[in-house]
Amino acid sequence: MLRRVVATLGDLLYPRRCLICDRALDHGSTGPLCREHRRAIVLVDDPFCDRCGQKMFAQATGELLCNECRATKRYFDRAFSATLYGDVMRSVVHAYKYGMREYLAASLVPWMSTFAHRHMDVASLDGIVPVPLHWRRFYYRGFNQATALARPLAREFALPILARVLRRRRHTAPQVGLDPEERKRNIRDAFRVSRPHRIAQKSLLLIDDVYTTGATINECARVLKAAGAASVIAFTLTRPLS
Repeated sequence: MLRRVVATLGDLLYPRRCLICDRALDHGSTGPLCREHRRAIVLVDDPFCDRCGQKMFAQATGELLCNECRATKRYFDRAFSATLYGDVMRSVVHAYKYGMREYLAASLVPWMSTFAHRHMDVASLDGIVPVPLHWRRFYYRGFNQATALARPLAREFALPILARVLRRRRHTAPQVGLDPEERKRNIRDAFRVSRPHRIAQKSLLLIDDVYTTGATINECARVLKAAGAASVIAFTLTRPLS
């Protein structure tokens, strides 16, 4: 928590500079990046997988599915990611999550909003569920990065955040560095629904920061649907190209 406060005060007291190149930001700039590095952020656009949202490079007359979705059982109905996880976005997400800069969420959400207005049917949704952190990780980081992204989206989409519905029941090892099968085993049975009546027969928007293999959001969707959710649409800030 102390590191989080120090990082925030430092950014407020000193001239705002680009997170990537340390160049002074333009007057009136609302984000953490200079103009050059803002241009390096790539929004995901058609065509992408009809199930997981992975960027694809082939059109199809019917359902367009990536190889992973053809081979893997998906409990979420759809997944979308707003941007590609290139070098610039990787640095921004790292500063956001591990640099204790919760306030950066306000600069990241516009990319998600732009994508959502182009590609998603927000009017069909009933509520937003952020992917939860275990209390140990929350205590260390000081905030839940998924919840920080969900708050401004909830205001913009006029949807309630269904807080404390999805809970992380056990502390898991970080998913970074694990292969897809290890990720599935690591996250299995890590979540539970504590208030099923709040999600019964509802269409939910599940929010997280990064989609890597989809193991985390797939497990969240599994327990949400088992508890009575009608549908689960996952939405993340970013994902790797493949």
